[in-house]
Amino acid sequence: MSIIILNNNSGIAAPDILDFDYKALADDFENPVLIRELDINTYPVFGFVFAETSLQHQKELDDMLVSDLKKYITAKQ
Repeated sequence: MSIIILNNNSGIAAPDILDFDYKALADDFENPVLIRELDINTYPVFGFVFAETSLQHQKELDDMLVSDLKKYITAKQ
């Protein structure tokens, strides 16, 4: 079991974020057990991911560790 903290290291300020795509995030994991969504304007993180990952899918964890999470963010125009 892995726990991932979804820090906002995107470079996009929280007030400029319109949405975060938790469904797309879940789709990037082999077995997302729970995704705890948080309001980025209230808390300094998007939330937490609890996932089970087999050794064959270790890359999903490695990728998440270096991700800026921009692929899940919709910024205000």
